[in-house]
Amino acid sequence: MPNPTGLGYVDYVLWGDDGLPLAVVEAKRTTRDPSVGQRQAELYADCLEAQFGRRPIIFYTNGYKHWLWDDAQYPPREVQGFYTKDQLELLIQPVHHP
Repeated sequence: MPNPTGLGYVDYVLWGDDGLPLAVVEAKRTTRDPSVGQRQAELYADCLEAQFGRRPIIFYTNGYKHWLWDDAQYPPREVQGFYTKDQLELLIQPVHHP
């Protein structure tokens, strides 16, 4: 994690069967706006992408409101909960154009 100490820990990483990250989850206290974790989650995704070669989907939440951000393709959007492993695997598939 890029910070003065060089240490930082993501709250949750959701892993695929291939051992690569599918998603990161940044969780904030229920009294906080989940968007305060957006940039932090993006930095964790950057680190995981650099380490594993695959960009994970980003979730940030306060336990009541959940946001999904596929920052490589779409702006953040509020969702009702977390995606299943199968849904995440479909979401991160590379887009092939003819």
